[in-house]
Amino acid sequence: MRKVIGILLCLQSFCIVAQTDKKMSYHEIDPPFYRVDTLKYKDLPSGVKHTGRHSAGLYVDFKTNSKSIKASWCVNPAPAFSYLSEVNRRGLDLYAKVEGVYQYVRSGFPDTVKDCTEAVIIDQLTGEEREYRLYFPVYSELATLQIGVEEEATFQETPTTYKKRVLVYGSSIAQGASASRPGMAYPAQLERKLGHEFLNYGFGGSAKMEASVAELLADIPAVDLLIMDCVPNSSVAEIKQRTAAFVAIYRKKNPQVPIVMIPSVIREVGYFNTVIGQRVTAQNQQFRIEYEALIKEGVQNIYYLDVEHLLGTDHEGTSDGVHPTDLGFARWIETVQPHLEQVFNRYF
Repeated sequence: MRKVIGILLCLQSFCIVAQTDKKMSYHEIDPPFYRVDTLKYKDLPSGVKHTGRHSAGLYVDFKTNSKSIKASWCVNPAPAFSYLSEVNRRGLDLYAKVEGVYQYVRSGFPDTVKDCTEAVIIDQLTGEEREYRLYFPVYSELATLQIGVEEEATFQETPTTYKKRVLVYGSSIAQGASASRPGMAYPAQLERKLGHEFLNYGFGGSAKMEASVAELLADIPAVDLLIMDCVPNSSVAEIKQRTAAFVAIYRKKNPQVPIVMIPSVIREVGYFNTVIGQRVTAQNQQFRIEYEALIKEGVQNIYYLDVEHLLGTDHEGTSDGVHPTDLGFARWIETVQPHLEQVFNRYF
């Protein structure tokens, strides 16, 4: 009976047992693991400084022929929120390239108590050499990372080879809140789907188009397109006062980079909470007004995605009435991707 119970528990938790007869060799992955250099950009809002240290959207590419892949990592965790899974907040996400496409393998599940974890991600592989991508935690700063492979196996970090770079500026939704795991944040999904590098500059609780943030984004090199998904946390007054200035600061250093403006998702609670519902409607209306004003002023290569129902129409796409789940992100991408591809076709 004990054996049966043990097997059932193992199946319930999808456990993977390491091969005990194989010695592992660990390879240190070099930092930095943050998105914003807060020592260089000292005038940023405190919220941007905090979430900018998170490793959302960052990853390491490598190839190995090991039959087992482990990871040892430590995080400086952010506070836990009810809408965040622990894998999203502190875990890792492994993908393998299969016939040129990245396919999900398994996640690195974090220790539930400690900030440091050592875990087998996948075992019993065939031993053929594959290319892998390991995504870092979305809502914590990764402090250290080692990837473990069998001692006799090959291991090599591989460089990113994308030809085009898309910069995503947004709120917690862009950062990836309520995705089940790091690879499901929408910039990461779009990166795999469209074959361009998507730089995740989503800042949970922030993205209010401050001038200091515009300067930060304007300094990011070799960007081919900027996505402004920054309405959710901006007040109507902030949208009115800051949109044109934000675009002007960015365009001063990047005069030819196309800009795509995306309205806020309709918060599900807003269908019942009239104050929230009216606020989101007013936010999106003002963002559209600012876009039209920019067009009237002669600003070129700027687009507004006039889209509704970003999360579908059955009201089942969020974890808390605000943040999209994996289902919500899938619907967001299904709605937005065709519009982005039209813009890409003009410039890429």
